[in-house]
Formats: sequence, structure tokens, C-alpha cells
Amino acid sequence: MNTRSTFVPSNAGEITAEWLKAVLAKRFPNDRFANFTVERIGEGYGLASEIYRVAKKDDNGSFRTAVVKLWSLDGSAGVGEVNFYRHIGQQAGVRVPHCYFAKVDRVTRRAVLILEDFDDAVQGDCLRPLDAAMGAAVARELALMHVTWRGASKLSSLAWLIDRTHWPREKEWLESRRALFLDRYGDRLDRLTRQILDQAETALLAANQRLSGADKTLLHGDFHLDNLVFAGGREPVLLDWSRCLVGPAAYNLADLLFVMCQEACFDEVLAAYVDSFTGRGQSLDQAALIEQLGGALVWVFIRGTCGVARWEPSSEREKQLVNFGIQRLVEAVHFWTNRHPEFISVLQFPPPGPEADSLLDK
Repeated sequence: MNTRSTFVPSNAGEITAEWLKAVLAKRFPNDRFANFTVERIGEGYGLASEIYRVAKKDDNGSFRTAVVKLWSLDGSAGVGEVNFYRHIGQQAGVRVPHCYFAKVDRVTRRAVLILEDFDDAVQGDCLRPLDAAMGAAVARELALMHVTWRGASKLSSLAWLIDRTHWPREKEWLESRRALFLDRYGDRLDRLTRQILDQAETALLAANQRLSGADKTLLHGDFHLDNLVFAGGREPVLLDWSRCLVGPAAYNLADLLFVMCQEACFDEVLAAYVDSFTGRGQSLDQAALIEQLGGALVWVFIRGTCGVARWEPSSEREKQLVNFGIQRLVEAVHFWTNRHPEFISVLQFPPPGPEADSLLDK
């Protein structure tokens, strides 16, 4: 059915009973949607879209609540998430919301998803790293996704998936973003992290080499705590698949271990990932994984510095996200260097001297 009643809304006022009945007729055939509320949710979390909870007030029919996600194709989200739910969805290997409706309107440059709602869920928060128990829960789910799609032939048939087997960045991109980042946030780095940023071109080459032999798998391309909710307060549900990728598992795992979890629970969370991965009958070279994590940390570091250089935070929370994100990167680099001193030598940097003004001591 492709009528005016199945158009893509541009705002909350266009989420009407007529529209809901038309687009959800197959999923909820007995509902008239005559009595419902529309509430804005996720402000400060879904930065590229508007998210609404639609909830029915009465008990007639099977529909109770759902999430409606609206966005413009002219922003950063594009059509990746619609493609994800159309071609992967519940096959992802990790728990994701059921998709009730998805549409892209190329004329109005708008897109919409209607997704399963988790009204008992606890929202993840980038400003609050996970403890060992919650980090391990996410690690187990992440491993299931990675092992499900490890070397899967279907990945190569999905042309819309970005291949991040390695991360090529033009010298001009690195130079311009680095200069802007240093101008705005350079005082947040210490001697060691400044070295890595100053020699980002060399660091990326070394990182890509470390990751070159890794198996490809499905990746979440925007993996952070704001894109996680915990159903019932405990079960991880992964949201926002607009930037899903193909590449080495260490890319997602580095985000989890170095940024999303408390530093003290690194070993427990990594062990949970390995146990879940190998528990599916798949082999895992842990020595190779450790080497790949070093390369992935470089990716995460450059993404978290050069990649945010042009971001203009528009709220107090967004400012906190930038500042806290930089702090976490500095801590991660020192944590990994202390555990694996060869990390710096492989990247062709001299080791930091005793005079290094580590931000960890501030």
C-alpha cells in the first residue's frame, strides 16, 4: 500500500490515528488507534533524529506502545538504519527492537521507523561507564553478533554496508581536523596522546596493519552507551543502526573495553566476550585479538579527536560528552601502554619520559 496515508511524517503532529492504522494494519489489524498519546523521548540521546513514544490509552486491540523515529535524509543518518531492519534486523545476533514499519521518501527527503518499545528499559549513558556485571552482559551479546556474522557471505552482498576493514584517511582530512581539535581541545591531551595525534598518519598505517588479518563481521558503527538500553534493567538492546559496518570485531570491542566500561573491569569484560564467542564452537586467537585491540584503539582515538573536531555542542550535556570522551581516550591510551609497552614502539613513537604531564594525575 503506497497512498497518502502511508506518507513519511515530518513532525509529531502528523502521527495521526489514520496514519498509524494504515502503516500498522498488518501488524495490529484489530486496532483503530482512536485514543493514544505521542510523547517526545530520547532528547539529548538521538542527536540525528526525533524520537517519540506512541502509547494507546485504552485496552482494545493488541497495540500498546511503540517508538516512532523521524529524521531527514539531509542529516548524518541517511538510510542505513532502514536498510538494516529490512535486510538484517532480528538476524543480527544481538537483541534489537522489532521493526513494525520502515519507509524512506526520496521526494521529501524524510525517513521513518516504527520500532518495538521497551517501556521497562533503563537508558545507557555515555557519561556513566558500565560496571563489570553490566559490561559483561554487553560483551556476551556483542560476541554473539560477531560470531554470527564472522566471515558471512551475506555481508558482501549488502552493498550499502560500509566496509571498515581498514580506515583510510586522506592527509588533508587529518591535518585540518587535527589543527581544529588542537585549537579547541589541545589542552586536554598530555604528552603521549599529543604524540599520537601529531603522528596520526603513521599511527593509522600501523593500526591498519595490525587489523589487516582480522576476519570481517557485522559491526555497529556508532557503538556507545547512548545507543544502548537495558530491558528490564539488565538485558542489553542495541539501538541506532544507521552507520552499521563490516570490519574487524576489535573495532566494537575496543569501544566497549576502553570507553564504555570502567577501567577496573577490563579483564572480566574481555573474558565474558571470549567465553561467549568460543561458547558457540568458534575458535578465537586471543593473542591476535590483543594485537588487534591495540590497532582498534588507534581508530577509536582518532575518531574521538579528529572525528569530533567540528562538532558544535548545542547543550550542556553535549559539552560534557566531548570533555568526558577526551578524558576517557587519554585514560585508555595510558592504560593500554602500561599493559602493553610495545604498543608505542609498534606505532614508531619513543616512549614517554618521566616528565610527561599525564592527565590521569590531574
